[in-house]
Amino acid sequence: MMNPRATTTSPIAQTVAMKGTLTSTVTSWIDTAGHRIVKTHSTGNTDATLNLNMSSPSSPTAFNGPVTFKGTQAVEIDPA
Repeated sequence: MMNPRATTTSPIAQTVAMKGTLTSTVTSWIDTAGHRIVKTHSTGNTDATLNLNMSSPSSPTAFNGPVTFKGTQAVEIDPA
């Protein structure tokens, strides 16, 4: 597991921190007689913030500060 407050050895990034929540629900239908997964459905939500602290004066200032990730996802896997 990554330390959320890890200090990097990068000459550009002084610190990189990520905090948030990722949830996922997966349902699979299994054919026990055929020994196979028939179908899988997955849904999820993401709400996370990535904080970048650049140490180098040559680092682009656009990459300082927080970047927020928010969204939902859905995946349906059916047999070919």
